[in-house]
Amino acid sequence: MISGRSLIYSVGFIVILGSVTFGLDAFDAIKQWRQNYGDLNSIEVQCVRTVVKAEPNDHPLARNLPPLTEISIIRKDKMFRSTAFLSWLSGKTISTEASYDGLTRRFYTKELKEGTIDEQTPDPTWQGYKFSYIDEYVGSIFVPEFERFAKTGNFEIVSDSKQIKGFDCIGYRLMFKEEIVFEIWFAKDKGMLPILYHNPGPDSERYEILEVAQENGTWYPKKARQSFTNNDAYFEFQLDINKFVLDPTTDASTFSLDFPSGTEVYDERIRESYEVGVP
Repeated sequence: MISGRSLIYSVGFIVILGSVTFGLDAFDAIKQWRQNYGDLNSIEVQCVRTVVKAEPNDHPLARNLPPLTEISIIRKDKMFRSTAFLSWLSGKTISTEASYDGLTRRFYTKELKEGTIDEQTPDPTWQGYKFSYIDEYVGSIFVPEFERFAKTGNFEIVSDSKQIKGFDCIGYRLMFKEEIVFEIWFAKDKGMLPILYHNPGPDSERYEILEVAQENGTWYPKKARQSFTNNDAYFEFQLDINKFVLDPTTDASTFSLDFPSGTEVYDERIRESYEVGVP
């Protein structure tokens, strides 16, 4: 009789216990996840990320970290428009707006009235494009990372199932010499939404979804927590999503950002600076 957790070896021999569905190995689970969350390029999101804890207070990252970040972003294929409000306890607020209409990218810092223009396609990791945080919290970063490590065949893949925050989850751990390298837990009845991800290494990272909601059949995190360590510092954030719309209605004006009069603009396409509204 086998008890405790079961091992799924990279050679393909599968033994699943308890409520875990027979044959649903880590790669099957990731395949199901990707069907729901592999392409969220047509969405509208409004969310707030709050710093719950940042220690020590005098750490350089903690000093420069805005305690409150409000994000509004709309994406359609490779086009996007985002607005961000970054607020500090000192009362300082920096408001930025960015857009990419498929040809040019524009970035505007409102308080400083500074703008930039370029025609380079934004890197997918650039904050203006991937700054809704929804990408992180539905696993768009850490699930592919888990998959990449799992495919090396250098780790045991340990499967288990349990309730997490009331969600019926199936989980997988990558083990190396009896140490957990990564672990990830998917909510089986919530479209394989990743409820928990944990990398317990020296620079640890943890994502945990606390509440979920549904939009047109897609489950998304309504409230979530993220924490990570960076050398001798510890950071913890909470994400609250106030709006999540799949396939929002858009037109050309959605992704057109015009700088107001008085903006100091640097145009990287022609390598020149100018002030909007000044001949």
